[in-house]
Amino acid sequence: MIRAPRALLALLLSLPLLLGLAPAEGIIAFSASPDAEVVVHPRSDPLRIDVMVRRNRVPLDRQLDGLTARHLSEIEVVSIGGGTWFVTLYVERPEIVVVPQVIPGKLVLRLRPGRVGTIEVPEAPTLRELLDDPPQRLPAPPPPLALSPLRGDASTLKLRPDLVLQDLPVWRIRGRELSKLQGWPAVDAYRMELALHDHPARQAATRYHLGLEHLGLGWYREAAFYLEETLASDVPYDVPAVALATARAQLVLDRTQRSRELCRMAADNGAEDVAVLVCLGAVALKDGTPSPTAVGRALEQASLVPSHRLLAAQLLQQDHRHAEARQILEALAYSMD
Repeated sequence: MIRAPRALLALLLSLPLLLGLAPAEGIIAFSASPDAEVVVHPRSDPLRIDVMVRRNRVPLDRQLDGLTARHLSEIEVVSIGGGTWFVTLYVERPEIVVVPQVIPGKLVLRLRPGRVGTIEVPEAPTLRELLDDPPQRLPAPPPPLALSPLRGDASTLKLRPDLVLQDLPVWRIRGRELSKLQGWPAVDAYRMELALHDHPARQAATRYHLGLEHLGLGWYREAAFYLEETLASDVPYDVPAVALATARAQLVLDRTQRSRELCRMAADNGAEDVAVLVCLGAVALKDGTPSPTAVGRALEQASLVPSHRLLAAQLLQQDHRHAEARQILEALAYSMD
């Protein structure tokens, strides 16, 4: 028997790989905290892999933005704070899986062909469908309760619909913010400015800030008055920011139909989809229209922000879809542990 030289044998074995006939791994390596953990989430899209990195204080965005690797078509990185990062990998073929490797101070994600299992995700409507042709509300049957609902301190704390809208975009106007004044002193200052200056653009900006100050003070009727006056102005202004702030004030006053109109106004004037979904979610939380299930599913698939996902879970619970809500809440609790 003739034995080939060891170097020649190694070359023959690696020839298919060198010729591109065998799939090589794609390697994504980056620095991380020594006690960082990696969780690969269940897959719902065959070309998308969601990876959560917990307990990591090392910034990942600068390390991973624009990174390329075999089998990888795109990568996205989002931090939700508290040392938790979401890394989304878009792969070139459905059969590609990710295998994480944890090394103290370093994490490695290996992309290779393997067996892929996907989970079924309930169909979520698009934002345009929610606005133009909202699906009918079809709540699930309520679960049978073996125990009486808990009351008092043991009851579940629910989100306040108006507070859901408090972190939405703000119209930034140079020179109009009285940063050293808050509350009633700011209200008095803006009222004085409104009386002294009759320039339309300046008055619109001042009314907007009067509306925001009254929102912060809990004077919602006055806030709605000033914000609606801003919307009626003929001068240019940030329509999405003003419309969403007005929707919050009107929601507290139980004017849900007007709030829905303002959500649409924001969408039609360039607001981000997630901001409009939060607006619709706040209204659905108040009166059940549009369908809480539809809005909750759309928001859950559109945003990784913890407060948005909490809102999505509560909307699903409102229609007795507790199993869907539980998946969101358990993942949220785990990510913030």
